[in-house]
Amino acid sequence: VFTNFGQDHLDFFEDLKTYGEAKKRFFSPKYIKIAIVNADDRLGAELIAENKVPTLTYGIDNPSDIFAIDIKETEQGISYTVNLSEEVGFVNYALKGRFNVYNTLCASAVARALGINLAEISNVTHIDGRNEVFTLKNGCRAVVDFAHTPEGFKNVLNYLKSTTQGRLLCVFGCGGERDKFKRPLIAKEVSQFCDYAVVTNDNPRYENPQSIIRDILDGMTIRYDVIEDRQTAIILALNMATAFDTVAILGKGAERYQEISGRKYPFNDVEIVKKYIE
Repeated sequence: VFTNFGQDHLDFFEDLKTYGEAKKRFFSPKYIKIAIVNADDRLGAELIAENKVPTLTYGIDNPSDIFAIDIKETEQGISYTVNLSEEVGFVNYALKGRFNVYNTLCASAVARALGINLAEISNVTHIDGRNEVFTLKNGCRAVVDFAHTPEGFKNVLNYLKSTTQGRLLCVFGCGGERDKFKRPLIAKEVSQFCDYAVVTNDNPRYENPQSIIRDILDGMTIRYDVIEDRQTAIILALNMATAFDTVAILGKGAERYQEISGRKYPFNDVEIVKKYIE
């Protein structure tokens, strides 16, 4: 499956071109029998054009085997009419945001490739750590998401901004010993959509957390605080939020640990939010 291409893993690859070529090499008869490809992605379009293996495409804007029309986004979720390789029907998911239209189309394409028809594709209520929403007693919304690339941050924050009546607050960090170049780019996305941020630890691994934070701060242009302890950072943001605000807690999603200096300590963003609500 090819979903999208954006900046990530440049700690392993020299540049985006090299990274893109590495991704494309997976789509070879040597490794796979069928490819599921996003036709709306630039690199996906290249894969479709090269077509080394049988390919099933999905998308919204470009011609595809599986596509969505009449898309509606509400606070309850997304709905659309899907054309599933000439099988047409209406689908409704309790998942929010346009990016989840792509995700559900992709999952539908995989199901179709495995011989599952539209009637058997059931509803999805939520995915742990992916745009997982909680409502606090004061009317504030907290959202936990695994976004960890500039594109991922843009997708989820753009959606949250469009559905927030009050302020959008963000708690985030960046992983240690990973692509350093994306850190200020992530900060720029946060600055574009958010009113305030708390910069904190993600999984620093063996890297100095303060060094990671310095890289992030190079891209920050909004008001922020730095609190290295992630639980304290989350609680600060939740305490600051009032009715109609949204607190986005990004980077770790459903992960149940925090990796620091070679050790994995029990930690889960969702559990922190649940305990706070209780």
